[in-house]
Amino acid sequence: MRVRPLLPFLLGLATVSAQTPPCASLNAQNNTVSTAVTAASLTGPTAWGYQVTPSTPVAVLALQIFTGNTSITPGSMTLEVWSDANNLPGTRLGGGTWRIWPSLGNSWQGANLDTPVLLAAQTAYWLVWIEPGFSTVPHEPGGTTIPAARRSGTTWSALAAPAALKYRILCNRIDGASVANYGQPCGTTQGALGTAFSNHEPKVGNADFSIEGTGFSNGAAAALLIGVNPNFVTTPVPGLPTGCALHTDILVNFVGKTGTGNQRANVITVGAAGHVWFQLGIPASGSLVGTYLATQIAVLDASSTAALPFVMTNALRLKVY
Repeated sequence: MRVRPLLPFLLGLATVSAQTPPCASLNAQNNTVSTAVTAASLTGPTAWGYQVTPSTPVAVLALQIFTGNTSITPGSMTLEVWSDANNLPGTRLGGGTWRIWPSLGNSWQGANLDTPVLLAAQTAYWLVWIEPGFSTVPHEPGGTTIPAARRSGTTWSALAAPAALKYRILCNRIDGASVANYGQPCGTTQGALGTAFSNHEPKVGNADFSIEGTGFSNGAAAALLIGVNPNFVTTPVPGLPTGCALHTDILVNFVGKTGTGNQRANVITVGAAGHVWFQLGIPASGSLVGTYLATQIAVLDASSTAALPFVMTNALRLKVY
């Protein structure tokens, strides 16, 4: 749910990675996408399912599809992995939510999963996309097709025609050009992993550059921790829950709150359930090229009995270019 822009005061140098290649994908060799948009249901967000059958075991940490939405904003999208039940989506296994940003246009977008999911070889699963309506259909014209389904209410129905979904399955958490993951997240008392990611590039002049988090409790207090030390080493903090640690120094922090609504909820006021975002707009100043910062999200876990009952995400280390 909400936050505030970053001031241009952060300095430093670091080497950060380009995007790690997906461990499985389909129709992902180009950016050719359908010109159609999804219909908007009167009853709420729409869920679409696509059946995938990996040839080898795959440990999924994040998902991306090629889509965009400039009509229903601000809102959110969700990608999930479901089991198969008689050639239809069965049970949700894990998923993640991200904010719709019109400035991204049609692009590769997605989220980390709140639970790592191991896909067994030669076993059918479903990638489920939940969107608010009027989103670019993430299909490649003339691409390789897979079985598809749509949910109405709580009932899944197979679509008559298969669909050429453009997807990426990641065995790492989302990274990107000049954005690298550092450290491991820790689980909530509900067993989910709250993680940090970004669908944006840390480019000079990108006013929408944001850090997002997914996999948290609903309506929970959150903070974005920002540091400038590229040599910071993961540090356990007494009082945090077991397995939680600090992955960045803290020069400044911004406060926010996780959302409670669905994919159509206004992301600035209500927000999507378990999701939080922090907008760190990068001014259009060439002097910022090479600026380094590291970010980590801390979210209150009200059910925790720890002295410092906060879930800590992985850190994102980035360098402006």
